[in-house]
Amino acid sequence: MKISVSGDKDVINALKSLGSKVEKKVLRQAMRAGMRPMLAAAKADAPEDTGHLKSSLVIRAAKTKKRGAIALEVRPDEKKYPPGDYYPAQVEYGTSDTLPNPFMADAFASTGETAKSIALGMIAAGIDAIVKQGG
Repeated sequence: MKISVSGDKDVINALKSLGSKVEKKVLRQAMRAGMRPMLAAAKADAPEDTGHLKSSLVIRAAKTKKRGAIALEVRPDEKKYPPGDYYPAQVEYGTSDTLPNPFMADAFASTGETAKSIALGMIAAGIDAIVKQGG
């Protein structure tokens, strides 16, 4: 599950005026805080045959095609499930032998708006704090 935050032109311009390092720090911290409820929901709903899948879920930076964009996602840690190991996807989407268990999609559906409101609130607070400090 991936979340991207976009806003109106005033918010975008305010962020750009802070400088790219500050902008990225404010956005990354806010988005990570917003993703925590989603991570908790995914872990709560993940199947527990061995507990490996549940313990592997993390918040990580995601690749974006847009230069300067920031994206985070809840996903299984690649250290526990290296490329070529499709178990997490098989659980989520099912196989010819098993029914899907869309615990990640359910986590997104149940916490997406909460994640968005937390992130947007923290972005606004971060901008205000920096402006009050004088940049």
